[in-house]
Amino acid sequence: MHLYHQNRRETEINNMGKRIYLGIIYSITAICIIIGIIINVWDIPSLSWMSDSFKSKKNITFTENLEAFDYLDIDTSLGNVNVINGTSYSIEYKGNASYRPEYSVNSSTLKITQPDSASKIIKNIHLKNVKSELTITIPSDVTLTTVNCDINLGNSELTGIKGSDITSHVDMGNLTLSDCSFSQYNIDTNMGNIDISRCSFDTMQLDVDMGNASVQLPRSDAYGYNLETDMGNVNLYGTNYKRNCSYNTGAEKMITAKVNMGNIDIYE
Repeated sequence: MHLYHQNRRETEINNMGKRIYLGIIYSITAICIIIGIIINVWDIPSLSWMSDSFKSKKNITFTENLEAFDYLDIDTSLGNVNVINGTSYSIEYKGNASYRPEYSVNSSTLKITQPDSASKIIKNIHLKNVKSELTITIPSDVTLTTVNCDINLGNSELTGIKGSDITSHVDMGNLTLSDCSFSQYNIDTNMGNIDISRCSFDTMQLDVDMGNASVQLPRSDAYGYNLETDMGNVNLYGTNYKRNCSYNTGAEKMITAKVNMGNIDIYE
């Protein structure tokens, strides 16, 4: 009888801990939704005075051809980043002059940064005034060695890029890859979705804290899957699994996806 009550008490404690954990997660989600509504619907006019100094900054547009490179290193704090293929190496920026990127090509490495961006973001709450777009173009016949992207706030999109390995991190924003070819993918987002379509790979590691991970991939015995979500569902070619799915783990090519709060979808 004593053992029964002890086990029952442990079960109640565990259940209480789970309820507290879920309560915290739901509260964070609600706060994020409320902030999004305030920013996008009300446009937070009462805070717009904080960005007056940035309204006077003109928007700029520039395009510049670059020397050849095979290593791409991007570290930006605010704005969308696109990497596309074309006929030449070039960089294009459209947006607020305060966020003009600094860039250089040295030892076959293109390095792109934004100076003092963190402090500017804190001062400039009215983000609609500082929308920016950065586009890097790479010749379609070039295969890079490494792509490294670190985006704090903004969406990142790579289209038709080839390389050996890619590492990409987005704090807040979506990450999209289409028609790319890398041996190794190491992709993660803190708050945003990962969407990968028609990409070839040997190993693919996806990590999402809050958001969904989607991969368009043809059915093949060459692919194996380790898919796990703490709060969400896994869909593997139309078959739904609760929280996790491991399939064909001895395959030549592996996808490993871990989502804390969101869904995983593998589809054709």
